[in-house]
Amino acid sequence: MWPTICGAIHDTRRHNAAHDFRELRRYEEALECENENVTLTLILAKDDPDIYRPLLSDALNNAASDLCQLRRREEALEYDIKHVNLTRILAEESDAFLPILADALSFTILDLVKLGRLREALVYEKENVKLIRVLPKEDRILFHSLLVNTLSNTVSALNILGRYEEALYFSKENVEILHILAEEVPKTFRPKLVSALSHTVSRLMQLQRREEALDYSEENVEIIRILAKEDPYTFRPKLVDALSQTASCLMQLQRREEALKYLKEKLKHRTPHPAEHPSTFCPRLADTRRNAASNISKFDSYRVGRHRGIDAPHGRPR
Repeated sequence: MWPTICGAIHDTRRHNAAHDFRELRRYEEALECENENVTLTLILAKDDPDIYRPLLSDALNNAASDLCQLRRREEALEYDIKHVNLTRILAEESDAFLPILADALSFTILDLVKLGRLREALVYEKENVKLIRVLPKEDRILFHSLLVNTLSNTVSALNILGRYEEALYFSKENVEILHILAEEVPKTFRPKLVSALSHTVSRLMQLQRREEALDYSEENVEIIRILAKEDPYTFRPKLVDALSQTASCLMQLQRREEALKYLKEKLKHRTPHPAEHPSTFCPRLADTRRNAASNISKFDSYRVGRHRGIDAPHGRPR
């Protein structure tokens, strides 16, 4: 019993020390403490798994985080995989660990993408998608958001590698998830859905899959039309781009009459003038003028000070 108690005290101290070093951005020292923490907690978990396996999960995650900060991605991946494997076991015993597992999977995917091991990342991606679909609504929104970011990174990496078919797979999955998020939190995720749809259209056009591209493009136009009514300053230019994209799809499909309708609509959407939308533009114009006045005032004060032999304000280049 006493060895267990002493070990637990030592474990807590090492954990706290690692946290303090992390706060000071001294990641080498934090990692050293966390490695000791992992080793000790692993021993304690054999005697009392119910208490120490969750603590071991935390320690593995923290060590992986420190290694990422130190740009030691291969080693971080090893810890992240151990973290995933352990958290899978914990999640089978209690649903409380499902969000932690989703988190662990996301970080492992990110490691694999950064290392260019995209096929392995795909395996974890599929597991993560299945998992996120069964999470409670509150957690699902959070982890869907994290998954969207991970998918975007995956798409970018695949595009760089010229693996466009695989990039398209992830891009479509990203669109599906953003559809769910846009229904639940439209203000935040509709603009992201627009961006994802546009990228998917571009990828489909590049792969000569024009009919599919047209479906995504027409949906994109419909969404941006709604957004442009709410915020013309931001979304009218995007609507013009989406209309052009859709017209291009139709032209390549030899559907010129339909393409012409989109091109005519495009011509109607000139950039709005501030006088047409004072509620949108006047506050922005006022802020711009206020900032300009402030900068001019500071410059005048600085110029007068220099003329009188006063030093420039602290932190400014001389």
